Amino acid sequence: MGLSTEIGSWERTPSDEGYNDQRFASYRLRLAGESERTALALWARFQLPDGLQPTIVALVDLRIDVTALPSSGRTPSDAVPRLSLNDLHSFFTAAWTTAHHDLPLAATAKPQDQAPAGPAITELHLQAEHANTPTHGHIRHLQELIDLTTLGAPTRDSLPRMSIALTSASVPPMQVDDLVSDALRHMAAGFGFLEPEDDA
Repeated sequence: MGLSTEIGSWERTPSDEGYNDQRFASYRLRLAGESERTALALWARFQLPDGLQPTIVALVDLRIDVTALPSSGRTPSDAVPRLSLNDLHSFFTAAWTTAHHDLPLAATAKPQDQAPAGPAITELHLQAEHANTPTHGHIRHLQELIDLTTLGAPTRDSLPRMSIALTSASVPPMQVDDLVSDALRHMAAGFGFLEPEDDA
């Protein structure tokens, strides 16, 4: 995407993005693009339960501002670099492992020794956050931001978001790869992507 490969340091988020105290851990990592605006950022959050929220929440969030990516002569309405299905797969695999196996270390040194209260619910989300807010008169939906053609032909002209929730027992890291692949296919099918035609 033309961004600098010099990765900065993780930092605690300001309070308007996430708390840091005895129940919350919230960190972010930002990469600057045009005019030093944040072009790509990662957030990692962990939350212990309380009287109002009865579950543990672990969240990994990746956001890309395509308007802040180095333009290389593009105008705002031109096509932007699209993520591939492999990009999604790599991110969700790393995010799953981080949320389930790494973030709990914020609460205990041996999370695997803690008996779970029940099966975990893992949600995968894709969203074109400004699909309903045109930039310079141009509306971008998921199909323009992410190359989903290998999942089949979409039956909808515009698709601002997709998501899927999975309920499962604890999954060893080596099995996450296949689980994410299945989840992406099921998510696409649920949002109207037809199976690719057989060339035979």
